[in-house]
Amino acid sequence: MWLNGTGTLVDSVVTNCTATVTGGGVYFTAGTFRSNLVTCCSAPDGGGAYFAEAATVSDSAFCGNKASSKGGALACEAKDVFFTNCVFEANVAFDDSGVINSCPGSVVFEDCLFSGNKSTTRRSGVGMHFGGVIRRSRLVGNGSNDSTFGGVLYLEGTSLLANCLVANTVGGKGAIYGINGTIVNCTVVSNRCNAGGAMWSTGGKVHNTIFACNVTGGGAVVSNWTDSAANAKNCCIEAHDPTVLGEGSISKDPRFADAANGDFAIASRFSPAYGYALSDPSVKADFAGAARNPDAPSCGALEFDPSDETFGADILFEREVYAAGADVTFTQLRVYGADFAEDYVSDPGDAVMVDP
Repeated sequence: MWLNGTGTLVDSVVTNCTATVTGGGVYFTAGTFRSNLVTCCSAPDGGGAYFAEAATVSDSAFCGNKASSKGGALACEAKDVFFTNCVFEANVAFDDSGVINSCPGSVVFEDCLFSGNKSTTRRSGVGMHFGGVIRRSRLVGNGSNDSTFGGVLYLEGTSLLANCLVANTVGGKGAIYGINGTIVNCTVVSNRCNAGGAMWSTGGKVHNTIFACNVTGGGAVVSNWTDSAANAKNCCIEAHDPTVLGEGSISKDPRFADAANGDFAIASRFSPAYGYALSDPSVKADFAGAARNPDAPSCGALEFDPSDETFGADILFEREVYAAGADVTFTQLRVYGADFAEDYVSDPGDAVMVDP
């Protein structure tokens, strides 16, 4: 389908279409594109769609498209292409980048879901090299068979990843491979890659981001960042050598609410990631749209609001508990941020002996 001039494609399904060069389902030069499904289409480049001119694409899904070369879902050579509230799912490139290959710097994705996309040979499950922006989006379950570049993203040029969740990547050299670009206020968790479980970085800027629960080498080795993290500023990188962290970064457990069940929000104001980030005027709201604390924002994609925190009948001790002389027994105790070898958490009603 060729959409040109003042053409409109709304509330439509484009399926099982093929092109010999680019844009298997839609070849877009101008018009309106809203609330559409492009599925099971194919082309050498941009299996689902090709955008040649500026466009706004909203509330649409690109699913199950294939490219024999690059960009399983999209080929996008134009500037000023804006995708909002879109889904990219189960797209495949047999050479390069499961969703999109080259991105001019003004191609933007906001409030989107990237899930189950894959590059079978080269580069990344989503792509994004040479520029592009992804904000307030989820990138989950993407992957690549390439051991040279990132399993989900290959960031280069002016690429920006902000307020995003990157999780459950399989394969690649790090979930994210960064030559350049910027990552700010993201949560990168539970990725399993061939090398560098979360981040393989040779440059760029990484600020206010959480890296945790990532593994490499078939899952045997915890790897939240490969080698030096000198370009990580005010980040929380679990289980990393603190001597090779960037300015203001820490190596601590971020204390997610329920990581085992996919809840990667900060559990309480006693998380090391709470209020630890640098204020960034370009990131005024979090992944869910909640306002960032302008003075002391938190690391990661989700801001924590301490006014939502409740403790019931628990007795709360901040930071340190000291008991001199005889042993002290507490009842219904929950200890946060205690200065012990471990933090002790009791079930309600149990008695806990705390020996500092």
